[in-house]
Amino acid sequence: MPILLVFSYIMLETVAFWAVSTWLGFWGAFFAMFALMFLGSVLAGVQIRRARSVGSLGLLMVATVLSSIPGYATSVLGLLLIFPPTRELVRGAAAKRLTAKLEDFGTRIYEHSPMSSMKTQYGTFADADSPAQPKSAEVIDEEEIREWTDNLSPDDFKKGPQ
Repeated sequence: MPILLVFSYIMLETVAFWAVSTWLGFWGAFFAMFALMFLGSVLAGVQIRRARSVGSLGLLMVATVLSSIPGYATSVLGLLLIFPPTRELVRGAAAKRLTAKLEDFGTRIYEHSPMSSMKTQYGTFADADSPAQPKSAEVIDEEEIREWTDNLSPDDFKKGPQ
């Protein structure tokens, strides 16, 4: 699979250079490619000084590398990432994708950890008619709780003898 990507990249750059060289001639396309690389490096340097967020800085670093690689396709892609509105669109999409992957990763880690097998159960789940079921000695109803809270005083919670 990686060899297919490398071959596709080389073909894309070759076709892009051929298209520009038919328009500008070989030497024009050759010098234009290096001018594009230089322009990308200069613009990336300016934008790096202005960047505020880590995500923007990371994308600007990727844009700098892409615009520094000889070739029209990578230089144009790098210039698109240097341009702030395009960079923000890519950053938003990358942030959503990364957030989804991290949430999925956290869920998978939890499912494979011993914590997911621990289950806490409260109460007794035996039949009410079974003789093994202990009978509750006292039932506190709502009226008793209301009466207790109405007569409550802060002195009831002080430590020591009363």
